[in-house]
Amino acid sequence: MDNYYFRHYFNLEKAGRFLLVSLAGFLVLLLVLILISRIKGGQADAEAEEGPAPDGRPAEGNASGLPAEENISGLPARKNASGRSRRRGSLRSARRNRSRIVLESFYEMVFSSTSILFFLALYYLIGTRIQATQDLWARYKDAILIGLTLLSILLNHLLDHLLVHLTQVPSSQKASIRLLSTFYIMLIFVYIRFIYEDTNYDGMIIYFLTLVLGRFFYFDFTWADFTGALRGLWHNLPLLFLMCAYSGAVCWYGFHVQFLLKSNGVIVSTLIAHLFMDAAICILDRIDLPSKMF
Repeated sequence: MDNYYFRHYFNLEKAGRFLLVSLAGFLVLLLVLILISRIKGGQADAEAEEGPAPDGRPAEGNASGLPAEENISGLPARKNASGRSRRRGSLRSARRNRSRIVLESFYEMVFSSTSILFFLALYYLIGTRIQATQDLWARYKDAILIGLTLLSILLNHLLDHLLVHLTQVPSSQKASIRLLSTFYIMLIFVYIRFIYEDTNYDGMIIYFLTLVLGRFFYFDFTWADFTGALRGLWHNLPLLFLMCAYSGAVCWYGFHVQFLLKSNGVIVSTLIAHLFMDAAICILDRIDLPSKMF
């Protein structure tokens, strides 16, 4: 049976098609991000260009209110043109930086979700599927869970720095996205439990819910921390919708063509789908396609 799963998932033809679908899905997602970024960037640029001059006079006029281009000497017109050019350049640079932050935030969402699914898949396999580990699991469950948690953190770090080096996302943004990814995993569990109607994960759901509550309400938790966490979740909520759409489409295709198997556990197959999503992100980012599109 183990050889069957190995041959199935390492079939180059099937895996190649699934990777192409993951790439296509990410390209569609990039187009959506570009559209959103240009709409918001255009609004921000228009507001910046229409803003008043620092001294309160008309932004593009002289002391009399006439356009600077009408001055006889022409010198103010050249200065204003140069100033507008610099301002447009700074606006373009700021727009690119904003776009990169949004893009890297989505990367972090995918990578963080992959790391959590890695933890949950190992929890499921060691605790229920691999017979040889049952005695070990019964005796050293707590120690094994600590080890799996450390492996999940290490994987997240490797994805952030080796697969794609995230340089623009601040630490506070990463923390908000990682918290948001736990809610994304809860949505997966809700689907498995109530729509797919699989009760094999009830114990895991309770354990994971305990971890989420511990992450959200820790021992020195304050009202300011609570409201700050909620603001971070609300600000990044569109990433959750995009993540659900992307992973939902990839997983649906995988199960539809029977590349992703239910027999090895839905949570394991979901992890495999996310690994292909990670690979798609890595491939397109290595060729610098997202930066060229933005």
